[in-house]
Amino acid sequence: MQGGVCMPIDHANMDPLPMCFKTHQKTIRIRDCRGLEEELYGIKILLQSAAVLKTLHIRCRLYNFDSYSGTKVEVNTKEVYEKIAKFPRASVDCEIEFV
Repeated sequence: MQGGVCMPIDHANMDPLPMCFKTHQKTIRIRDCRGLEEELYGIKILLQSAAVLKTLHIRCRLYNFDSYSGTKVEVNTKEVYEKIAKFPRASVDCEIEFV
């Protein structure tokens, strides 16, 4: 059985984190990650709390739109991955798949 949770960053409330993330969630898929501090904080909380997590899939956006200049700005995906890879994990078996 597959289920999903959609948490837009501007509406995400991870306090308290749903119990399923702590005790049952084995796979988490995140898409359109831009590397924003709010997103990284949410990923950090998930990794620190999800004790049975096996795989965290993260799909990163290649570009952000800069609303001030009206231009595309390239996302430094390597930097985003390096930050996430350093986060502590509750699950010793958790692997991060970064696309």
